[in-house]
Amino acid sequence: MNLMFSKASKTSFFVVWFILIWGLFGGTQAQASTNTINNGPHWYDTNGNQIQAYGSNFTWSDGYFYWFGLNWTGNNTGGNNNFQGMNCYRSTDLVNWEYVGVALANQTSGDLGPNRVVENGDVIYNNETKKWVMWLHIDNESYGEGKVGIATSDSITGPYTYKGSSNMLGKLLRDQTAWVDDDGTGYLFADDDVNGARNLKIFKMNSSYTDLDSEVASLGHIEAPAVQKVNGVYYLLSSELTGWATNRNKYQTATSLAGPWSDRVDVAPPETNTYNTQTQNIIRAGNTFIYVGGRWAQGNLADSRYIMLPMTVNSSAKTMYIPNYYDSWSLNSSDWSWSDTSNNKALFKAVTASSSLENYGWGKAKAVDERRNSISGFMGYSSQLGQSSNHTEWIEINLGDVKTFSKVVLYPRNDSGHEGDGFPIDFKIQVWNGSTWLDRVSKTNYTKPDHSAQEFTWGFSDTTNRIRVQATNLRTVGNDGYLMQLSEIEVY
Repeated sequence: MNLMFSKASKTSFFVVWFILIWGLFGGTQAQASTNTINNGPHWYDTNGNQIQAYGSNFTWSDGYFYWFGLNWTGNNTGGNNNFQGMNCYRSTDLVNWEYVGVALANQTSGDLGPNRVVENGDVIYNNETKKWVMWLHIDNESYGEGKVGIATSDSITGPYTYKGSSNMLGKLLRDQTAWVDDDGTGYLFADDDVNGARNLKIFKMNSSYTDLDSEVASLGHIEAPAVQKVNGVYYLLSSELTGWATNRNKYQTATSLAGPWSDRVDVAPPETNTYNTQTQNIIRAGNTFIYVGGRWAQGNLADSRYIMLPMTVNSSAKTMYIPNYYDSWSLNSSDWSWSDTSNNKALFKAVTASSSLENYGWGKAKAVDERRNSISGFMGYSSQLGQSSNHTEWIEINLGDVKTFSKVVLYPRNDSGHEGDGFPIDFKIQVWNGSTWLDRVSKTNYTKPDHSAQEFTWGFSDTTNRIRVQATNLRTVGNDGYLMQLSEIEVY
């Protein structure tokens, strides 16, 4: 079976990829079962080892999903992503991943040697040559080469034989995605770097998928391309160029790869910055579309995380959307149906506040971004600076749909030297009953906490879609005045 794949990659700052797996699911498959996907923590293979497959590429063949990605073990600094090998895993249910082995190994010299950057790793099958072909971005540490590398194998799992690299069509190409249309034509989506101006372009491959023939379209100053075709509609997802920082990933549509392409539209609620991820993949399992995102740890790349979320695709309306974030959800591999089993009801929900500092790493949306620690760029929530007198501040979370809960956890500001700063002295936790706010927790003269989570329960459950923390007595924080500051708010 020849399938269509898509994947997006990030080059000089990070690697992010999208891939869509299309087709019927035949072949030998393990007994179907319902499994839980937990977003946030590390993922581990069936041997109990942390999965190392960054810049992920998913491919379906012979009853398995195959997951290809970079081994970043020991890469502890931003930009230190020198090639250590391309790993391969496989699964029948998208939850339990078996480590197969190293599909493409590093070498002692050359493109795959020390101090070299190897990214992407899209794997596509060529019916003409009966070869699996891996497309790679090859570069030096300063990203000055922009070459395309090719490796081939008779087996999807490898080992892949490296064939070399070149500046195909005389271009510096980065952020590349290899993809096969349903007519068997191969395409490369890649950034064409001309004098530092990056322009995403579409190129047609030759018949053996080992070189480029011609340019098809030019799409502008975007990166991380991912393409999918649903009922004759092409979807192109892409990212803004913001370095390691997350941004509002968007999609656009066309009925021909040559265009015209529609305007770009947010693929997730804009205030979430794509749920603080960069897009890696979309997997189609039956009629379920699953978004796979990467949450990159700039200072310790091996500590980066994978995120999977259900998404909606409507080819009639030409829309694609990830409406909600779930820290936990279940997936049934018999029919690929799914259900919400999330724990924290507040994650990435809409936040309003009496006032909000939207600078210096602070922002009201950062109170529900799954980051419990105050770190550079992601400090949490702070009311506005410069208030010289004590006053009332509040922060409210709209949970969207009605939720049932009985516990709130407040995480204090915890950056070094500022542990507990801004935590209110007198405050209430309130729920909305449709007409008024009801007190559920009321605290006065609350001791300034350290970095530890502050947990509050009230002995019974409420069912509502709105909750807020209202502070009536604030602390002063240095010379910044009276402030309310929290690293994170969780609702259970």
